[in-house]
Amino acid sequence: MLFGLQLPIVVDADLDGDPIRIIMDQPDGPTACLWALVDDWSPLMPGALPDGQRRYWEDRLADPDDQLDRPALRPLAFALARRVYGVAWWTAHRILQEAAEARLAYEMWCVNHGFDAASQPAHRIVASAAAWAASTWSEEAQAASWSQRVSMPPPGVVA
Repeated sequence: MLFGLQLPIVVDADLDGDPIRIIMDQPDGPTACLWALVDDWSPLMPGALPDGQRRYWEDRLADPDDQLDRPALRPLAFALARRVYGVAWWTAHRILQEAAEARLAYEMWCVNHGFDAASQPAHRIVASAAAWAASTWSEEAQAASWSQRVSMPPPGVVA
């Protein structure tokens, strides 16, 4: 996803030894950012998938004879998140959480820079929130500390 968004989003993954290909359109940016902000990946996977793919996963989840459960979908959601947000799921969550906690300051930064988050894809909103955060640093050490803090995987998650 270098130099702009590539559509459609295509993610090739592995689910218990079975190759999986997920193809979807970019979700609405502000909506996708809300999912990351509240740390709920289920609206992304399977929620944001095209109807046929979404129904496939929902039917499997509803089937009592199928071993598939929601936690098994988390690696697929995380793979999609890298394409949607441009960063790992947990990184998007933390960056957006910072911007939400300082909403007025972030919105002022957006106004001053002519950035309309309401009309942008999720990866641009996350990038703008990171740029806003960077604008508050006065030392190089702050950048390194911030980068490490927002990008460190949560306990139990392999990056």
